[in-house]
Amino acid sequence: ASRALIMQPVPAKNVRPDYSASLALFVSVSGSIFFGFPRRDLSRDASRLLDLHTPRPIMSGLEHIPRESACLIVANHYQRKAMWIGWPGAMISEAVNSVRPAAPPLRIVVTDAQRMKLLGREINVPLSGWFLSRVASFWQMIPIPGNLSDTSGHAAALRATLTVLRKGSPVLFFPEGERGSADHLIEALPGTGDFIKLASQRAQILPCAFWEEGEQLRGQIAPPLTFITGDDTAIRGQVMAAIGAMLPESMRGPYASTIEHKQTIK
Repeated sequence: ASRALIMQPVPAKNVRPDYSASLALFVSVSGSIFFGFPRRDLSRDASRLLDLHTPRPIMSGLEHIPRESACLIVANHYQRKAMWIGWPGAMISEAVNSVRPAAPPLRIVVTDAQRMKLLGREINVPLSGWFLSRVASFWQMIPIPGNLSDTSGHAAALRATLTVLRKGSPVLFFPEGERGSADHLIEALPGTGDFIKLASQRAQILPCAFWEEGEQLRGQIAPPLTFITGDDTAIRGQVMAAIGAMLPESMRGPYASTIEHKQTIK
């Protein structure tokens, strides 16, 4: 007798949702890049982008954003295939604008060019420098060289950031740099601890974490940090551990043991 074949269900792959921008928004932004029209508004563009996804990304911890004084928001660089880092940036922009409306609501420190590996060497993607400089210009962002050996360019960008903070404005900063991803935290770039310590003399330092729960992108802002030591490595560790403490355990990367130790002694 023949035996009937019973089809077993194939387990679904863990496919993350696609966070793409609409064609209309892409065309509008492209017009601003190439022709300078229409003029951009960061808070409006942020809300338009966030409205495109269901469920809509959600941000918590807005009560920690100061209504008047400066703050440096330090966040994990949450980016992956089908999710541009502009999504977390839009979440922070909208959150800050809801607490203290301004144009722009905050300044974001961004890379000056996209990089790729070719024959074992890292090079800039052609025209990406021009493209990103236009984006940084109309959204009033602060470009910083992705090339770590460009010390003068880094110094200029960090001076510009400190000037913005001195004027009482919020700034978004990614200590991991553009190499950070949605997989898990990586080590913060050397020198970012010294910069954050210097910034803390002018502004509150607010840790911020981004992650996904199911199909929803989430973000959380924590209370301001207080630094006990002035050492670059220690400050980087303290900042990234504060970010990681808000993330799922699987995303804590090299800071997992530090976070676990702190939670144990509490």
